[in-house]
Amino acid sequence: MSFTKKINFIIQELGANNADIASFSGFDRTNVSRIRNGIRYPRPSGPTADKLINGIYLFADNHSRLDFFRFHNSL
Repeated sequence: MSFTKKINFIIQELGANNADIASFSGFDRTNVSRIRNGIRYPRPSGPTADKLINGIYLFADNHSRLDFFRFHNSL
């Protein structure tokens, strides 16, 4: 599964949208949209990837959905 498909799957399964993830990540929703549409690919160890991953985690934690990661730990 590609990075874009994984991110889209995670965000969709968590019930989030671009604005939700952007607010928890600390950047604009258009940035999330570009990543989700494959227009922008953050470097795996770069600050954008860190912010995105942290934002997704914080959204899941805030919405009591951390169990999602337990059941999908191969992502």
